[in-house]
Amino acid sequence: MKLQRTNSSTDGSRDDIPAANVLSSPGKTLGALLDASTGNTIFVSEVYDGDCPVGLYNKTAPPERQLKAGDFIVESNGPRGNMTMMMQEMHLYPNLRLLVTRAMEYDINVCKQDKLGCGITYDANSGISIGVACVLSGPIQMWNDQNRSKVVLDGDGIVAVNGVRGSTGDLLEVIKQSKELRMTMARLASNTVE
Repeated sequence: MKLQRTNSSTDGSRDDIPAANVLSSPGKTLGALLDASTGNTIFVSEVYDGDCPVGLYNKTAPPERQLKAGDFIVESNGPRGNMTMMMQEMHLYPNLRLLVTRAMEYDINVCKQDKLGCGITYDANSGISIGVACVLSGPIQMWNDQNRSKVVLDGDGIVAVNGVRGSTGDLLEVIKQSKELRMTMARLASNTVE
């Protein structure tokens, strides 16, 4: 997927938003809300239509090649596996070549004890997922031991808890308040879009 960003200012300044995880808002710059909570990839939280690079690209691309909410960006202009470098590429350069992988979602059910049993990463400001940094002993490892076809892996993202989708804060609150958890997980699927 190739995107071209134009700078609408005439004084040479950039109209990008200099934030780690949000490169745009509706009608500005890239045209997607990005969540870097999952570690080595960037989760596409939302895609905007209109006069922005993503919106313009999606209007002309066939449906199977369009950028969609729920996709993972795995490469940006070459850097791969390093979320910080990929975000820098998307922030600094007007022409972007993105390698995107579709998401696969699956549900797990765990009974939370004192802890959930995983290390997590998240963006408290604009995230909509919780990244699984590592699986530790506890409820998630017990799930993995009993459900070999739906094993939670490092790098998976929690995108819904007990049917609630929303901000990372919303997800964390449901986890905190509930003992029985039905979590929708997202991970990279095998099909990619360039």
